[in-house]
Amino acid sequence: MANISNDDLKWLLELLGQENLAEIEITVAGDSVLVKSPCAAAPVAAQPMAMFAGGAPAAAPVEAEIGERLLSPMSGIFYRASSPDNPVFVEPGDGVHVGDTIGLIEAMKLYNEVTSHLNGRIVKFLVENEAHVEADQALVLIERFHQ
Repeated sequence: MANISNDDLKWLLELLGQENLAEIEITVAGDSVLVKSPCAAAPVAAQPMAMFAGGAPAAAPVEAEIGERLLSPMSGIFYRASSPDNPVFVEPGDGVHVGDTIGLIEAMKLYNEVTSHLNGRIVKFLVENEAHVEADQALVLIERFHQ
């Protein structure tokens, strides 16, 4: 795999998602890599798989994003709960509906709710609790409920 790097694999995974492709196969100097998208029936935790010709795994799995990004409406400090003593608003795996509170952003001593923009399921948080976030930074991935 001297000719195909992990960065190359990450780029292929991004391309796979952006172009909505089922798979991509490339060959570079005798190294062949097949990258497949998870099938529609696969569980949400499924990740694309990169394989060398012959079926051996190409490298450590590269994590693919499944879901839509919820972006921060402003800069500030992101909190997953209303106070350290209270439970978090949502956990990965929880269902959410439009308008449900996902977290809070503190900006200039004011707390602003971050709410879901769609009906779906929380896949994962992309930022840590109490992290400084910028406006339009992705905070969480939400998989849209299919109707």
